[in-house]
Amino acid sequence: MTNALKKEDMESSDKFIITQLPKHGYMTELAQLCNCNRKTVRRGLFQGHDGPKSRLVRETFKKLYSTPPANE
Repeated sequence: MTNALKKEDMESSDKFIITQLPKHGYMTELAQLCNCNRKTVRRGLFQGHDGPKSRLVRETFKKLYSTPPANE
């Protein structure tokens, strides 16, 4: 699942660790939270599309399912 976050997410210095595996229906839940279509969620996460809604989807996904790594 970490390969799904692309472009600016991978380029940024802020690395995130997915702490919770998304449950069944997470794409529909993200679509409702971001006020967009499931197709936009899929394209934003897996195909790396860049746009205002795709960026919102990636940010929301990170907030819900990941945490910053612990400082070593």
